[in-house]
Amino acid sequence: MARTGCQTCKIRRIKCDGTEPICQRCAKSRRACTKDSPIKPARISFHLENEYASGGTKRPRGPRPRTSLSLLRPASDILSQAVTYYFNHYLDHFEDTPTFSACMSECVTEWKTTERNSRMVDLATSAVALGIFSHTQQYPPAAREAVQSYSRLLGVVRDKISQRAILGCDKESFDEFLITIVVMAWYETVMHQCVNVKSRDPMKSMHSWSHHDGALAILKVWSKKCKDSPPTSIIKQTRRGLLRSAISRNYMLPDWVRDGSRFGEEGLDLKFDAILVQVADLKYAFKALGRDEGADPSLSEKIYNQARDLDKQCSRWGENLPDEWSYESRRTPNLWPRTDFGNPTAYVCSRHTYAAVWVQYFAVQLLINNIRLNLLQRSFISFKNHDARYRQYFEECQIQLKTLAHDLTCIIPFSLGRIKTNSKVLDSITLNTKEEIPPSLALPVVWSLSVVSSLDGIESEQQLWFRTLLARLGRVLGDGALECAGTDLWTHS
Repeated sequence: MARTGCQTCKIRRIKCDGTEPICQRCAKSRRACTKDSPIKPARISFHLENEYASGGTKRPRGPRPRTSLSLLRPASDILSQAVTYYFNHYLDHFEDTPTFSACMSECVTEWKTTERNSRMVDLATSAVALGIFSHTQQYPPAAREAVQSYSRLLGVVRDKISQRAILGCDKESFDEFLITIVVMAWYETVMHQCVNVKSRDPMKSMHSWSHHDGALAILKVWSKKCKDSPPTSIIKQTRRGLLRSAISRNYMLPDWVRDGSRFGEEGLDLKFDAILVQVADLKYAFKALGRDEGADPSLSEKIYNQARDLDKQCSRWGENLPDEWSYESRRTPNLWPRTDFGNPTAYVCSRHTYAAVWVQYFAVQLLINNIRLNLLQRSFISFKNHDARYRQYFEECQIQLKTLAHDLTCIIPFSLGRIKTNSKVLDSITLNTKEEIPPSLALPVVWSLSVVSSLDGIESEQQLWFRTLLARLGRVLGDGALECAGTDLWTHS
């Protein structure tokens, strides 16, 4: 065994290749690759025979053990293993990641690079790491420690993040408060269990939404107190996450959070940011319209035209993406597993992070066109009596939805690392299903999948594939809320 090997391989009694930061053995088996520092050495316990001989201790009845030495299981710190696993598998930082496709985990990565100390952030990180570790490694003791860590965290949060503290905090405290709230919301989704939810829509009962509301309140104070200061990466990523949250939960965005330029967005980021704001508005208006039985047909037509214009705006944004982000089509062998490939065609990019951009782009356009189709189908539009015009729009939506669902199905396998390309062999791709999907690649994809998995405008077979994959990624990530996608309770829309 390599002397520089990790403790995990030593415990398993297998040879470690010593790769940093994660050895190949641990990467393939998705175990926590812990080094010497966080794990204490194995303990040897001795049975003290002289106590029995002196009469100080009564000798126990029954057969005596075959040996007086018993090697106990290494006294590894569960928390250290959990945090190591979390940092190694969830916080991989890709420097070439387009910022608008990054996920909330980027907040944790950014905080880690600052090397600042905060008991509150440490407790939040410990709670989510232990929760993830308990699910992914099937280790219940970690779940118990997660609950205890979260309970301690709540006490600290109640003392430190008060309304008075938020109003009087300095610039650096905003990052500390926001990262704590973001990770607390993550913990709630990790520990979520659909079996304990009586509602037909478990997503509406998610405790994480209240944390999102808390983050929004803190962000509002920042926007007033620090409007002339450049936003940190944590400020920007928190706001982006809240935009996606508003879309998921049909929440009306307040005016102060709509302008991305006030939060440091620019270029392609700013344009896509504006699209997400309009999508949130569109979805909220559509849901409100559905609840109003006496809705004015002209209002319905206005919303439809807004959706149509937004679809065109989104298409123009996609056309202006850099050439190096583009994808190419490849034909996959028929024997490749259906669970990983929902289509015989696969799209490949030069990097996984570019594929994540297309995943989000296709998902947003699917949502827009699904709303358009629903407006047409539900007889909201006054021009339904004009058969030619109605038929044109209806067919246009159906074609768009079918094309976009096909594109999304084709790009997902590469974004999740299911395909390997060979730069030396033209058009060559190989299957990569021997290894589990890396959590760092799954994280940027799950929001998009959660959006499309309940859309009623796509074919049932594709919807089932999206939902099945989302539930699988929930198991990969140890996310109890996402695992609900594989149940009848998943009615999130």
